[in-house]
Amino acid sequence: MSGRVFVLLVVGVLVLGGCEEEGTRETDVVLLPEIRTFLAANPEYGEVLSVGEAPPWAAGPRQAVATSTGSYVLYVHERVGEVTGVWKQTEDGGLTQIWSKEVPEEPADLGERMASEGLPDYEVIDEVTAIGGDKFGDILIASLSRDTPEAEREQIARGIAAGEGYDVVVIYCSREAQQADYSASFAEAHPGVLEECALGKLEAGRFDSYDALYR
Repeated sequence: MSGRVFVLLVVGVLVLGGCEEEGTRETDVVLLPEIRTFLAANPEYGEVLSVGEAPPWAAGPRQAVATSTGSYVLYVHERVGEVTGVWKQTEDGGLTQIWSKEVPEEPADLGERMASEGLPDYEVIDEVTAIGGDKFGDILIASLSRDTPEAEREQIARGIAAGEGYDVVVIYCSREAQQADYSASFAEAHPGVLEECALGKLEAGRFDSYDALYR
């Protein structure tokens, strides 16, 4: 989009000489705390004379602010909680960007990051799709054990869920543990397998390490 077209889109949010333009409102408008902090740290923008509301932009709120040095539109990026762009009105009534701050990319979801960075070798022992559409996966990871830190087990479970598209993931370090989890008679015939190798369940976004149950 050209700079001139952008001017046509946003020029209506400026407040000039105390006049209210369409889409803005000066009455009882309070300066956003992020903008207040930014202006306090950058006194070259001058003393605030008036504040006008402006429609939000894609990443957060913005305000039209008239100061002793000119009229500005300040953009707040909601995720980072800071002002990340300043536009100033020019003499011909347009807007020009005079300052911007690069916004770091949003951190990848933990499960997505684990899926992209690689997971230990695992085998899907069983997979079921419920009537409601939720997918369940029982996963064998022989390289893990009850001594594997809970945080690591959780990361792996989230990575598998993201990679396989599961809503529920249960991880085991032996086939016997998975069988014992479904069969009381098998568990009775193979004492200790659940305690040793039922390593956790990820469901509804929460991970239960089973440590309280089997430690």
